[in-house]
Amino acid sequence: MFGTALLAGALAAAPAIAEDAPPVTPDQASPLATTSQIVATIEFDLASLAATIDSDLPRRLVSFNERISCVHRRVLGFRVNANCDVEGFVERFRAALKMAR
Repeated sequence: MFGTALLAGALAAAPAIAEDAPPVTPDQASPLATTSQIVATIEFDLASLAATIDSDLPRRLVSFNERISCVHRRVLGFRVNANCDVEGFVERFRAALKMAR
Protein backbone atom coordinates (compact mmCIF):
# COMPACT_ATOMS: atom_id res chain seq x y z
CA MET A 1 0.00 0.00 0.00
CA PHE A 2 2.79 2.36 0.89
CA GLY A 3 4.59 1.55 -2.42
CA THR A 4 1.44 2.28 -4.44
CA ALA A 5 1.03 5.67 -2.75
CA LEU A 6 4.68 6.50 -3.39
CA LEU A 7 4.36 5.51 -7.06
CA ALA A 8 1.18 7.60 -7.46
CA GLY A 9 2.88 10.60 -5.86
CA ALA A 10 5.92 10.25 -8.13
CA LEU A 11 3.73 10.06 -11.25
CA ALA A 12 1.79 13.15 -10.18
CA ALA A 13 4.99 15.12 -9.56
CA ALA A 14 6.69 14.06 -12.81
CA PRO A 15 4.99 16.63 -15.09
CA ALA A 16 5.87 19.42 -12.65
CA ILE A 17 9.56 18.44 -12.65
CA ALA A 18 9.64 18.22 -16.47
CA GLU A 19 8.18 21.73 -16.80
CA ASP A 20 10.97 23.19 -14.66
CA ALA A 21 13.79 21.54 -16.67
CA PRO A 22 15.62 23.63 -19.32
CA PRO A 23 14.88 22.83 -22.97
CA VAL A 24 16.93 20.06 -24.57
CA THR A 25 19.53 21.43 -27.01
CA PRO A 26 22.09 19.45 -29.02
CA ASP A 27 25.77 19.81 -28.20
CA GLN A 28 27.73 22.27 -30.29
CA ALA A 29 29.83 20.63 -33.00
CA SER A 30 33.57 20.77 -32.44
CA PRO A 31 35.75 22.26 -35.21
CA LEU A 32 36.99 19.69 -37.71
CA ALA A 33 40.60 20.89 -37.69
CA THR A 34 42.67 21.48 -34.60
CA THR A 35 46.22 22.75 -34.27
CA SER A 36 48.73 20.34 -32.78
CA GLN A 37 52.48 20.12 -32.55
CA ILE A 38 54.83 17.16 -32.27
CA VAL A 39 58.46 17.54 -31.25
CA ALA A 40 60.85 14.64 -31.76
CA THR A 41 64.61 14.10 -31.65
CA ILE A 42 66.06 11.98 -34.43
CA GLU A 43 69.56 10.55 -34.26
CA PHE A 44 71.39 8.78 -37.08
CA ASP A 45 74.91 7.93 -38.17
CA LEU A 46 76.22 10.34 -40.81
CA ALA A 47 78.31 7.64 -42.47
CA SER A 48 75.27 5.40 -43.02
CA LEU A 49 73.22 8.37 -44.25
CA ALA A 50 75.95 9.30 -46.75
CA ALA A 51 76.16 5.68 -47.93
CA THR A 52 72.38 5.54 -48.42
CA ILE A 53 72.35 8.81 -50.38
CA ASP A 54 75.31 7.61 -52.45
CA SER A 55 73.59 4.33 -53.32
CA ASP A 56 70.16 5.88 -54.02
CA LEU A 57 71.32 8.64 -56.37
CA PRO A 58 72.78 7.71 -59.76
CA ARG A 59 76.45 8.49 -60.26
CA ARG A 60 75.90 9.72 -63.85
CA LEU A 61 73.46 12.64 -63.72
CA VAL A 62 73.13 13.38 -67.45
CA SER A 63 74.48 12.20 -70.79
CA PHE A 64 74.27 14.10 -74.06
CA ASN A 65 75.02 13.37 -77.69
CA GLU A 66 73.93 16.11 -80.09
CA ARG A 67 74.80 17.37 -83.52
CA ILE A 68 74.71 21.15 -83.79
CA SER A 69 75.51 23.67 -86.49
CA CYS A 70 78.58 25.43 -85.27
CA VAL A 71 80.25 27.11 -88.30
CA HIS A 72 78.56 29.40 -90.86
CA ARG A 73 81.24 31.26 -92.85
CA ARG A 74 82.23 32.24 -96.32
CA VAL A 75 85.60 30.87 -97.38
CA LEU A 76 86.98 31.95 -100.79
CA GLY A 77 83.49 32.93 -101.84
CA PHE A 78 81.96 29.62 -100.84
CA ARG A 79 79.45 29.34 -98.06
CA VAL A 80 80.68 26.77 -95.50
CA ASN A 81 78.34 25.18 -93.00
CA ALA A 82 79.91 22.74 -90.58
CA ASN A 83 78.24 20.55 -88.00
CA CYS A 84 79.78 19.69 -84.67
CA ASP A 85 79.09 16.55 -82.67
CA VAL A 86 78.87 17.31 -78.98
CA GLU A 87 78.80 14.38 -76.62
CA GLY A 88 79.61 13.92 -73.00
CA PHE A 89 78.23 13.37 -69.52
CA VAL A 90 78.02 14.92 -66.07
CA GLU A 91 78.87 12.79 -63.06
CA ARG A 92 78.58 13.62 -59.41
CA PHE A 93 81.16 13.07 -56.71
CA ARG A 94 80.59 10.90 -53.66
CA ALA A 95 78.20 12.41 -51.10
CA ALA A 96 80.02 14.10 -48.24
CA LEU A 97 78.19 15.13 -45.07
CA LYS A 98 79.67 17.06 -42.19
CA MET A 99 78.24 17.20 -38.71
CA ALA A 100 77.05 20.60 -37.50
CA ARG A 101 75.85 21.49 -34.03
